[in-house]
Amino acid sequence: MRSSKPPTRTDGWTPCARGRDARPTGTSVDGRSHSVQYDVMREHPVTGEAFTTVLGIVGDASVPGTKTLGQYEGGASFSYDAMPAVPGVQGATETVYVPTENLADFSVRWDYIEHDTLPAWQALAHDDPERARALVGTSVPDRIEDRRLDNRLGDLVDDLHDTEFSWR
Repeated sequence: MRSSKPPTRTDGWTPCARGRDARPTGTSVDGRSHSVQYDVMREHPVTGEAFTTVLGIVGDASVPGTKTLGQYEGGASFSYDAMPAVPGVQGATETVYVPTENLADFSVRWDYIEHDTLPAWQALAHDDPERARALVGTSVPDRIEDRRLDNRLGDLVDDLHDTEFSWR
């Protein structure tokens, strides 16, 4: 039976065993977020799997230097010769960065955090501490606004593919 009480800001937090350390619900003691929310989204009938897949396609961390999940996986490349009747190669190699994995899978999400997002954050904090402080000091509503799809559409399209031209 669902509670009729509306959720509060603290409902997503669970006290740890000692009662003094709080942690997000769904977070293990070692700090790894198991994000129950991803599981709930993914299990939603009809649209769940598509929605969490799209999160991996259009989502990227707000930390400078991170990659999208598709870029992190390496993408899929194909080459073509634009002028096959002319000797040599006058074409390109296209790489498309659509992920094959789903961020709703904890192991995928944790690998991405551990090997892309965290190292990018550590590099930023080490190499440009002022920028790291400014990023952390930005209000959450401002960061959300900056990350809206319509505010980063050009970058999003650019993040989905690369083209390398060849002329020989």
